[in-house]
Amino acid sequence: MKNIQVVLKMVIKRQVCEMKWGGMKLNFIIILFSLLVSSIFSVCTLRNRNNKRLSMLVAFCINALILLLFTWYLFSIDDEGQLFGLFPTDLLMLIFSIPIITWINFFILSFVKSRGIIERE
Repeated sequence: MKNIQVVLKMVIKRQVCEMKWGGMKLNFIIILFSLLVSSIFSVCTLRNRNNKRLSMLVAFCINALILLLFTWYLFSIDDEGQLFGLFPTDLLMLIFSIPIITWINFFILSFVKSRGIIERE
């Protein structure tokens, strides 16, 4: 009975690492979640402070925080990653997407500012 529980626990851990949802891998869902959350916070910061550089810094920090925490968590439950290290896994995609998402946030903020969504003083 105990062996079955151990095997089930290992299968669940493996399924979480390779979870697929609607044909998309878990990494892409995490990246889209990070883009959504950082865009919302950066636009709110741009509305309240009317400072584009501060809103870019907020977007970068939120992206880095979300993606690094998810990378750490997924690495900690992935036995193969702990055995062979971070480089053979696809978790590096989360870390390498931080500047790309920040760049996309820059274009979103430019669009928001140019469309007059933010009130100018």
